[in-house]
Amino acid sequence: MATIDSTPRPIGTKTQSVIDVFGRYVVPNYKRFPVCLVRGEGSRVWDAEGNEYLDLFPGWGCNLLGHCPGPVVRAVQEQVARLIHVPNTWYTEPQGEWARLLSERSFGGQAFFCNSGTEANEAAIKLVRLRSGGERYKIITFQGGFHGRTMVPDVITLAKSLCAGIAGGAMLTSADLARHLRPGMHAATFGGNPVAAAAGIAAIRMIEDEGLLEHVDRAAAAFRERLATLKERCDAVCDVRVMGMMIGVELTIDGAAVVQACLERNLLVNCTQGRVIRLLPAMTITPADVEEGCDTLAEAIIEVASRG
Repeated sequence: MATIDSTPRPIGTKTQSVIDVFGRYVVPNYKRFPVCLVRGEGSRVWDAEGNEYLDLFPGWGCNLLGHCPGPVVRAVQEQVARLIHVPNTWYTEPQGEWARLLSERSFGGQAFFCNSGTEANEAAIKLVRLRSGGERYKIITFQGGFHGRTMVPDVITLAKSLCAGIAGGAMLTSADLARHLRPGMHAATFGGNPVAAAAGIAAIRMIEDEGLLEHVDRAAAAFRERLATLKERCDAVCDVRVMGMMIGVELTIDGAAVVQACLERNLLVNCTQGRVIRLLPAMTITPADVEEGCDTLAEAIIEVASRG
């Protein structure tokens, strides 16, 4: 494994100027790294100073197909040139086609479009409460787990990577349930707008046309093999969990320190629950990037563990 200089680099002048603008004009409700990203392609991003990073958690799960995937970019560019937004008092071809693609790839129901997972869940909650006639209104959720794999659901909520980086969400439900949402009962001003719909359509077609589900299986196997080897030789790794491109590396050491050590090596990862390094690589990630990412992550973990 090559040794990489992990000395924190000083903040560049271009980045500092952007940080200063944020400090003056942007509400400080997010903890941000001192990096200003200006461009992305695939699993790579570049900052304002020209530094290149390998991104293994692109868009916090929103960039399903990597940064700026060609088919999505072209579809959005073409749609923006034709029609950006009209309210849902009119029909548009992209929204209907998007709904059809989602319906045929799920349980054959109907779609309500919105802008985020929060809005999709809100629509689902309102729908099931309407169905109950107001008598049952409490919502039960599962913490730390999931259920229903073998069941045909009444409702599915979708968002995050649905539009490959463009804001978009959807609630899918059966036609029988959908009839409870009558005109005027629920809405989303930007829901299913032509640009989001064009991105959503392009994302689905790209996944299918390029065989990305099969590619994910191969990439997941490569991650699993390399991270299992790391677990065997590094006591700081206590568990490795891989489900498709959803990857968790549980540690016995501080995860935030590992995230910082990765950043200093130009690798972008995430930490959750204090000690779990969370990866959600793009479905398009290359074998070379899998290898580089695992090697760099291993080096960062080993370095942090050596500090005692």
